[in-house]
This record gives sequence, C-alpha cells and structure tokens, in this order.
Amino acid sequence: MLSSLNVMVLNEAVTIPMFTQFIDEELHFQPTEQIERTTTQMLQALAKWGKVLKAGRTEA
Repeated sequence: MLSSLNVMVLNEAVTIPMFTQFIDEELHFQPTEQIERTTTQMLQALAKWGKVLKAGRTEA
C-alpha cells in the first residue's frame, strides 16, 4: 500500500530511549556501541534502497 505512494519501509530502526542521557556537557550526542551499530545497519539499508530508487528514476 505504501509503495503506491512511493514510500519504502525499512525494517531497520534506531531506538534511543531517554536520549538526553546520551548528551554530554558540551551538548554533543554520545551514542553507545549498540546505537552506533543499529544506526550503521539502518544507513546501509537506506543506501541500498537509495541506489535502487535512483536507478528507477534515471530509467524513466
């Protein structure tokens, strides 16, 4: 159903509960290894979809 709106669902997600605990005194976000790992997985999936969708746009 979402594909008819040109929306693709990524199964990968980054969950950051109580995100304020990861902000240091200089107001920089300091993620845990798990947050970094899941972020990498999500961005890799997004990059794969980006390549596929870009190829579809250039063919039209």
